[in-house]
This record gives sequence, C-alpha cells and structure tokens, in this order.
Amino acid sequence: MQKLIMVKYGELTTKKNNRNYFIRTLEENILRSIDKDIEIRKDYYRMFIYAKEEDFKDLIEKLKKIFGIYEIAICYFSEDKSIENIKELSKHTIEKNITFKVETNRSDKAYPIKSMEVSRVVGFYLKI
Repeated sequence: MQKLIMVKYGELTTKKNNRNYFIRTLEENILRSIDKDIEIRKDYYRMFIYAKEEDFKDLIEKLKKIFGIYEIAICYFSEDKSIENIKELSKHTIEKNITFKVETNRSDKAYPIKSMEVSRVVGFYLKI
C-alpha cells in the first residue's frame, strides 16, 4: 500500500483538441511550484503525485494555489485489488467514532464487483 496525492483536472477535460496541451501545462506548473522530490503519473482524468508522506501537508498547500486543479485527495495505491484488501485498507484510513459514507468509483470497469456493491460491502464491514 502506498499513500499518494490525487489531483483532478476539472475544466481541462472539456478542452478536447487542446486537452493534452493543458494537462502537460498543468504538470509543468506543478513541477515548477513544488520544490520537493516528487514523481507524477497521469492519465486522461487525473494525476497521481508520489512523494514522501511527511511532505504531503506542504504539497497540498502549494497545489491549492495552482490554476486548473479541480480537486485534491489523499488516496492509497495497492496492486492487490481484492475486496478483502479494499476492506482492510478502508479500515486503516477511517477515524473511529465518526459518521461516514462509502462512495465507490471504479476506474477499472473490468473489476468484477460493481461500484454500488463495493460501497455496500465496504460500508457494512466498516460499520462492524
């Protein structure tokens, strides 16, 4: 399991023919604004920033000031896509004694369990 920062693009997704240009420009702006050792992996809808966990707070504050970023989220990456692993990862990220909602959005549409079912199973597991 690896903790990382996910950046969503927002309006960049509506730019069609210039989309790659805008995504590349956003990546360059992020790299120019951040003076830490980071790695960026990107796809058509979002960027994943790999950095040292102790740098996350500073990175997020800098990312908030960069034009073109729609959303910033802390997430976890794991090669193990099993529902058991998802439940365990969820258990370690949730705080005790809080009200919560599990909302799933699968980027891998070939995953055998539908999003609503993943939300139901994980939510039930965390409730116990």
